[in-house]
Amino acid sequence: MKIYVYTNRSYPHALLVQWQYNPQPLACLNAPKKTNQNLRILVRSIIRCNPTGFVQVSSPASASELAFPVSLAMQPLEGINDLSVMILGTCSLEGKLLLPEHTNNWYQVAKRYKVDMVLTAMDAPTTLPLAHKVATLADALREILSFHPADNRRADPFQGVHGLDKAKEALCLAIANRANLLLIGPPGCGKTLLLSKVPLLAPTAPAFWLKPDQKSLALGSIDIPSLIGGGFLFADELSSLHAQVRKELKTAMDGNPDFQVFAAMNLCPCGGRGLKDGSCVCSDAQIKRYWNSIGYALLDRFPIKVVIKPTYHWDIHIDMPMKNWEENIQRCLSTPQDPAEIDQIALTAGKIPGVSLFTARRRMAMASLAMTLAVWNRRRQVGEEDLRKAADLVSPMPPFA
Repeated sequence: MKIYVYTNRSYPHALLVQWQYNPQPLACLNAPKKTNQNLRILVRSIIRCNPTGFVQVSSPASASELAFPVSLAMQPLEGINDLSVMILGTCSLEGKLLLPEHTNNWYQVAKRYKVDMVLTAMDAPTTLPLAHKVATLADALREILSFHPADNRRADPFQGVHGLDKAKEALCLAIANRANLLLIGPPGCGKTLLLSKVPLLAPTAPAFWLKPDQKSLALGSIDIPSLIGGGFLFADELSSLHAQVRKELKTAMDGNPDFQVFAAMNLCPCGGRGLKDGSCVCSDAQIKRYWNSIGYALLDRFPIKVVIKPTYHWDIHIDMPMKNWEENIQRCLSTPQDPAEIDQIALTAGKIPGVSLFTARRRMAMASLAMTLAVWNRRRQVGEEDLRKAADLVSPMPPFA
């Protein structure tokens, strides 16, 4: 992510701000000692901990001008490397973004540098489309995580994803049902590509990608689940997440959290299981330990699990654009579900093969998903077809675990 800061005195230029990790106290290269001291004080007031690393700026700037963009640059944000942001403002002693004294020509500068968004103070006198008004770092992060550039593939969010029809449908139904989803399959089968399409299905929702080296569900003092309320949390390799992160994730997924989790993982530790060449070198004991390390408790909190098989060039068929997906999702989200009806469906679903093995949590999830399927297909009542499809998506556990 490119981060610029603009002050009117630098017209017609914006300053490029770059941060790199270093265990030493935070310092801006070639800046006076007093500037670095003030920068550390201001950044500490924003991120609530002692800042480290070094900063490079394309031109000299004051500590109040650098504090907010530096704090933003220090955040481990995945999946937004192509985003370009310009900060229009200075930082207060309380760590809030303030409007600079002069803001002339900022829009021309933003267009010149082709930035995707401009973060400015709450009291900024502008309604221009590039401007996003924020007060704190948490506000800025939420705006960035909610920003998905205009995409000409809105008519078909899965354009370029060949085959994998069941997984595509499952992703749409997961959003329509507000259910967590886990994709399972070998490397190269399309798991990450599918997850990257989820923001296109809900273009205004914030999205955060967890990194394998992340030690907790927090960005400094900012709680990630609260930051992405109403949005999506992605774990591209669930098995690679730190054990503490998986533990916190399981706790956060309890109850009715105001976010959804979309995750992916391999079938085995080496990743070869499921490939046509049979390249897996894992023993049964290793595979069992692999799944046990994730834990049934966490897996059970993913109502929808889809096992993906690799698509080979001779298997590819002609993909037709999804029809009415946006309308169907909105209709499902706006249709309330009666808890009493969900209970009744869950109680009477025993005739579906395998449902007797479901936990109570999973059986309720299956009933809710069946109701979503009925609404999606414009049926007034839940039928056996809805129950069978829901039971197929809401499996108790992968058979190989």
